[in-house]
Amino acid sequence: MPSDNGKTLTENIKRIDQQLPVHRNRWSPLVPEGFTADEFQALIMNCLNQTPELTKCTQTSLWGALLNAVKLGLKPDGLLGEAWLLPYGREVKLIIGYKGLITLAYRSGEVQSFDAQIVREGDAFDVELGLKQSIKHKPSSAANRHDAPITHVYAYCMRTNGATNINVMTWAEIERHRNQYSRGANSASSPWKTAPEQMAKKTAIRSLINSGVIPLD
Repeated sequence: MPSDNGKTLTENIKRIDQQLPVHRNRWSPLVPEGFTADEFQALIMNCLNQTPELTKCTQTSLWGALLNAVKLGLKPDGLLGEAWLLPYGREVKLIIGYKGLITLAYRSGEVQSFDAQIVREGDAFDVELGLKQSIKHKPSSAANRHDAPITHVYAYCMRTNGATNINVMTWAEIERHRNQYSRGANSASSPWKTAPEQMAKKTAIRSLINSGVIPLD
């Protein structure tokens, strides 16, 4: 049996689904170019079904976050790892995932290859910094490798001009960053709970981008 709170959230989603077509003439002009009203409505309902708590937030913040995601060309459904919409009190926050950051970097036209990887106990891993930066990573062939603790997360970018940039973070550094900057990381709906590896990769990628050497669209 669903709780009263769960029933209320379900009723809110149903009400929004019924109201959107009725008031389409009011909100459809806000839909960015390249999106139809039907596609945008489907995106709204998908986000609400994924995270029903969004119905408790202000409509202004929900629409603002959705429009920002669409303008960036990112799908905020969490399924592709591009972006999430998360409730923070009464406000909705757009969280760009690591795949979303990679997408934006590729659009600059200056990036040839950009990715992040997880290193676990048992992997062969070696890093060389300095003028000739390099990473050697050979994942363990153990059947239970994905159950092994994470030791490092690294991001690397190869530019079209031949330059290579890397960033390596220990798991302790990832956790410190999460605890310092990710408000609501312990929430059940937080991607740190639902997709921790993706968020760890995003942290390494974001750190590399913040160094100023990686262009974004």
